[in-house]
Amino acid sequence: MQGFQREYRSAIRAYKSKHFENRMQPFRFVDYMVAIVNNCKACMDFTDQLKERLVVELGRAAFGEDKQRSLRVLSIALTK
Repeated sequence: MQGFQREYRSAIRAYKSKHFENRMQPFRFVDYMVAIVNNCKACMDFTDQLKERLVVELGRAAFGEDKQRSLRVLSIALTK
């Protein structure tokens, strides 16, 4: 999952850089950036829902601190 996050972030930054080199390209930049932000927000919401469901099903002790830390890292990465 972290590899995907790194690649996704890198692709978004490359997309942004391409736009700043020539503001006419890529076409519909703002629309796509809004879609990307909305997708990241949806991922964060899904992650929070999944975490809540797992804590209820498995109990906080069984959920484990490592998994909680991983979910926090994922949430933080998606907000950057």
